[in-house]
Amino acid sequence: MSRAERNRLFWIGAATLLVVAALIAIAAVVGGRFDEIDAKILGGLGTVLLAGSVLMLGATLQEMDGAHALGLAVVVVAPIFGVVCIAAIVDEFDSDRLANLAGLSYTLLGGLLIAGSARVRIRDRERLMPYFWLLSLFLAVSAGLIANGIFTEDGDAVHWRLLGTTLILSVLVYLLLPVVGRMSETPVTGAPRRVDLASGTRVRGVGVRLAEGTATLARESVVLSLAAGSAAGSTGLEPGDAVVAPAGTTVTGTVLVVGD
Repeated sequence: MSRAERNRLFWIGAATLLVVAALIAIAAVVGGRFDEIDAKILGGLGTVLLAGSVLMLGATLQEMDGAHALGLAVVVVAPIFGVVCIAAIVDEFDSDRLANLAGLSYTLLGGLLIAGSARVRIRDRERLMPYFWLLSLFLAVSAGLIANGIFTEDGDAVHWRLLGTTLILSVLVYLLLPVVGRMSETPVTGAPRRVDLASGTRVRGVGVRLAEGTATLARESVVLSLAAGSAAGSTGLEPGDAVVAPAGTTVTGTVLVVGD
């Protein structure tokens, strides 16, 4: 399944969950009652949406250079955390152990959602990686403090102040990422530099590479034919022809790919 197809499937599923949740909420308002079954259904839908969002982020990270291992880890743990949370909802949080594990799972899913989305926004901009690791540190400390509060059911004023501080710093670093990204972008000065298009290069975050033979696009890209006999999927290309090809398209011949 291509990334475009996976994204389309996810958004269809997310929209369906939101519609179902809205219908349940409307029924509760019109009927004048909101029972435990309604609460379980809404909680389950929200949990599935959260875990699914984290899972999609993991799949996206797997396709990024330098983030494959992180993406694989997220893809593995997101469903596990989601199942734990659903089990606690079905159990109505009666089991203290299961409720504690669910609290930890929700915490980690939220942290992975923030850290994963930050990593996707950074992509291959190495100058922003220190900020990503700083954000990850604050999130890890926050998760540790929350876990300590969940399992020990104790915490003094210093504990909660430290948690509040790390959460605020996490939000601050996350919100500053696009600002720092803009500030770190420096215009090219001096003489033009040679690049090896066979290996690929990036210009302001956009990939540009020369593809020869057969290749599959990882994301939507502009494909420019450089020789006769080239093709993008089932579309034949003459020299100079250009098309916008979706992710998963197989290109053949000699083409210039912009965006992959």
